[in-house]
Amino acid sequence: MIDWKSAFKVAIANPDTISLETYKNVFGFNLNINKVYRDDYTYKFGYLMAVRGYLIIIGSVLAFLVCMFIYILLMTSDLFRRLFMSFPLPEWGWPWNYLSKEFMFQQFSDGHLLLSKVDIDIYLKLCSFVSLIWLALFVVMLFVNLLISGGYNIYKPAIALFFVSSLGIWSASHTLFSNYSLLGPSIHDSLVVMSFKKTMIISFAYFSSIYFVAIVLVQFKARPRVSAKT
Repeated sequence: MIDWKSAFKVAIANPDTISLETYKNVFGFNLNINKVYRDDYTYKFGYLMAVRGYLIIIGSVLAFLVCMFIYILLMTSDLFRRLFMSFPLPEWGWPWNYLSKEFMFQQFSDGHLLLSKVDIDIYLKLCSFVSLIWLALFVVMLFVNLLISGGYNIYKPAIALFFVSSLGIWSASHTLFSNYSLLGPSIHDSLVVMSFKKTMIISFAYFSSIYFVAIVLVQFKARPRVSAKT
């Protein structure tokens, strides 16, 4: 088992001050990198990237499980729903709630929406909860990745993740579709289906954004002499 206290001390230290053997011993695994084409710094950076990825994945899985646990309870338990709705959770937790609320109430007034006014409030509050949970993880991962040392010129993954995260944010910020949709929430969906879709989309938007920010920080920490070989 990895001693994460020691591992984190190594991760935030200057790679030049830590031997490659220390990385191997502390993190407890060997990287499959061709020594002929890579220097010691690249090996060390590989370990630091593995730590970044591990922390992001573990944190994201926990955040997603919490969101899904709350979603399931909210959809199945009347008692939990009453407690959840009485909890002072601000609607601005998901900034696009204001646009969605106006649109949804208009669709409700026009008779196009299957949801009741109470369902709309539940949906908007769930969006805020999911967003705030992921936002908390985003802040923690930002702080952790600022501390972790090592940089590398990996602008190509950064560009790819920029488009992925932009697509995720655009999808998550979109109001309800007027027609049936397999991916995004639709005015024809029930509260259960609509809330599930939105939880998944918001989670994806934050997850991809967290990875994008981590890669950008790695890029900014890159040494001029170290770059990906083509």
